[in-house]
Amino acid sequence: MIKKKFIMSFLPYDYEGIEKVLSEKSSQGWQLVKAGELYWTFVQGERDEYQYNVTYVPSASEYRVDDTEHQMVLDDLCANAGWERVCSYRKIQIYKNQDPLAVPIDTDEEQKLRMIHMAVKKWLLLPAWILILFFALLLVSVIYMFFKRNDTMTLEFGKIFLCLIVFLVSKGIDVLNYYLWYFKSKKSIATAGKCYSAKGADLVQSINMILVFVFVIWDSLFLELKTGQDFSEMVFLIIAIVFYQLHAAWIKKLGRYIGWPTMVNRVFTIFLSLVLSIYSSALIWGVLVARGFLPGL
Repeated sequence: MIKKKFIMSFLPYDYEGIEKVLSEKSSQGWQLVKAGELYWTFVQGERDEYQYNVTYVPSASEYRVDDTEHQMVLDDLCANAGWERVCSYRKIQIYKNQDPLAVPIDTDEEQKLRMIHMAVKKWLLLPAWILILFFALLLVSVIYMFFKRNDTMTLEFGKIFLCLIVFLVSKGIDVLNYYLWYFKSKKSIATAGKCYSAKGADLVQSINMILVFVFVIWDSLFLELKTGQDFSEMVFLIIAIVFYQLHAAWIKKLGRYIGWPTMVNRVFTIFLSLVLSIYSSALIWGVLVARGFLPGL
């Protein structure tokens, strides 16, 4: 059996985009077997062997050991209609069917939008609001310290202030982007009977990510070199992010294997991944500095 991994990047509520990509892969002979954070695994099969359908279960979690009652009931209902669950990814449930004329799982668009909204609130909105609050508090603290100490404007202060503004605006765009799609979908259901396309939201998200990436490169490379400084901060940050993702994936699986409750697994994964990523990054960065590949911070 030939397996292949493809990079899959999508908005949590872009179910049409996911189904379109899976259909394209199926037409090429690649059938989905597993969905992950970045890479999705496919196996080689017959062309157009399956059609795929995406639905949402707000109570589902990647930290859970077993399926929720909602998932099990949904599996039974879908099985009666010929739909078999391929895999789950966070709140998303992906089903396949060999019948090209099979009735879609969700026929009530209003109910589907309600389930998407409940899932996205936990998946996207809650973390986004936490980050917005965090960046806002940091920004207020930086401004307060600047005026309290009556400092002169320095390049370092300007960089910190600009970074906080950029990240705050970026997360705000994520939240606004979703709500625009959500209210357009409600209006579309009332008139056309189906959810609004997420193509526009996906374009906004892509532009947002590109602009943030360009800013990080400009800040870490161009500005640093222009002022005679190094870009060790960017290297350290990239290493920390990579290690956090790796540790989180391993610890999450360990928690599920041991059988920890969902909340315990979530808190333990976030805390331990953060600690280990900082420790591992500091260790790797220290080796690079000791070897002379990087100057110190």
